Amino acid sequence: MNSYVHIALGDSAAGCLKYCLKENKDNIYFGKVMKFTDDLSTGSIYKLDENIKQRDLWLEQLYGKTGVKYYIAPNKKLDAEFIYNEIKNIYNGTLKIPKDFKVVIWHGNNVMEQISLRYIMNTFKEYELYEADVSKYITHVYDNQEYKVRCVAECRPQELELVLEKISPIDDDKKSELISQWNNLQESKATLRILQNGKIVSVGEDYYDNEILRFLSKKFKNAPRVIGNVLGTSHQIVSDTFIDYRLRNLIELDKVEYKGKLKTMRDFEVKIKDK
Repeated sequence: MNSYVHIALGDSAAGCLKYCLKENKDNIYFGKVMKFTDDLSTGSIYKLDENIKQRDLWLEQLYGKTGVKYYIAPNKKLDAEFIYNEIKNIYNGTLKIPKDFKVVIWHGNNVMEQISLRYIMNTFKEYELYEADVSKYITHVYDNQEYKVRCVAECRPQELELVLEKISPIDDDKKSELISQWNNLQESKATLRILQNGKIVSVGEDYYDNEILRFLSKKFKNAPRVIGNVLGTSHQIVSDTFIDYRLRNLIELDKVEYKGKLKTMRDFEVKIKDK
């Protein structure tokens, strides 16, 4: 009997991977798909292995400011208790894997999945570990230019089939190095990380502010349009929620003017503040 568990970051990647494995039940690596849903590239990860409360407090601030509560808990009271229970479930409930199973971690060349790779590897360091690196094997063509995909969610199920054949074991040296990197990362109190020259680097929370301002003008634009422009042109993969969060910070700093209601990103428009 096959005894593999595949872990992917987020709903989209996990869903695509489930479909791929369903169509390849005879593959040697066939097994259950589990998802890790927290984006560790943003927010506090300080001492995360020991105490998730610090991260819980940061997410409470993020959700409160951006109106995420209207999406993730439309019929519930999104208060501190709700958020803390959600975080506890991610870290203490979701990823429960029997000791005799082998763990395959799916990732690409982006900061979200690279941090998840290190966290998951540390969590399951006593297991037999494998990796499936989509950026290493899958390319797309856009405007006659070939580029490597950056994340699992960018791949079609048929492309993930190709990566299934390329799954490789993680040797002890690599495991030790990546676990060491994870331990170093969680010693930092930074709340934003990027991928730079293949390394995870902590940066200031205002890292994307200039990119946001670049897409603003003296005329009002829908906030989702501005946020989408930042996401579409950035060399990093970052969540729309975090860019929304920073846009609202620029409003508070009196650098950006808005009209509408700051309920969700769909409810307001923004422009450069008149001097």
